[in-house]
Amino acid sequence: MKKSLINILFLSSTITGVVVNAQSIEKPVIVEKNTEPKKQATPKKKIQKTTPKQATEQQKQSILNKNISVKKKYNNIFDFSEGLASVELNGKWGFINKTGKEVIPLKYDDAYPFSEGLAKVKLNGKYGLINMIGKEVTPLKYDEIMPFFYEGLATTRLNMKYGFVDKMGKEVTPPKYDYVSHSFSEGLIQVRLSNKNGFVDEIGKEVIPLKYDYADSFSEGLARVTLNGKAGFIDKSEKEVIPLNYDWINSFYEGLAKAQLNGKIFYINKEGKCVKNCEINLQIIFNKKTKNDAQQNTQYI
Repeated sequence: MKKSLINILFLSSTITGVVVNAQSIEKPVIVEKNTEPKKQATPKKKIQKTTPKQATEQQKQSILNKNISVKKKYNNIFDFSEGLASVELNGKWGFINKTGKEVIPLKYDDAYPFSEGLAKVKLNGKYGLINMIGKEVTPLKYDEIMPFFYEGLATTRLNMKYGFVDKMGKEVTPPKYDYVSHSFSEGLIQVRLSNKNGFVDEIGKEVIPLKYDYADSFSEGLARVTLNGKAGFIDKSEKEVIPLNYDWINSFYEGLAKAQLNGKIFYINKEGKCVKNCEINLQIIFNKKTKNDAQQNTQYI
């Protein structure tokens, strides 16, 4: 077999022109296999990826757990308003955020929900307003304060007198009125002092003097007023749009107002003209009307 292999190689070398020495052919090297056992590789830990949905659920559960602990911590907790909730512990009130952190210390005798960035608080029997970082924007000196702003003002009460503060805590009108209406209407609010009524605007200025025995809030540009036992309507410039001639008059509804004069009841429009039940009221009232009105036979009842 060895001799045959040499002959084949010789023949091959003759063809290619290369002489191969038979002695130069080395025996094939046999590589022995390593019989030692291989070390097993440590398996890599699988990293679990959290999906957005799972993260949201985890956050919800975390918040829920915190809320449970928050509820256990306090005696009372109100609903959140503008990101903060008032809480009470041992008779003192403060505020927490949605993570349960106390952002305003529990030092007040009472605390109300935030509205427009301000909250009403009480301490030692007096009320004031704080902002969302706990700063007192008004001194805690009032017997009452209405935290609901209308036209930028809130009503205050001190020693049975009423006034106004703005959102910055500035006292635009010190407590001096005997009565103020519950809210602004069309930019004005009714006020009363010494049984006389008038109107104040959103900066606390008396735009209609306090001279009327009675006054309603403005509606559709008009306000019902009475003076010396007679009723009518004025506009915001204090002009008597419907003269104060009537024994009484109701507010307008769908353009008509029910009125009474000399025991007769009828309906007038916003120009003061009788439009219903006029056949029993033929009298023309000349009081506070011009001669031109009378010449036109206009029925001002």
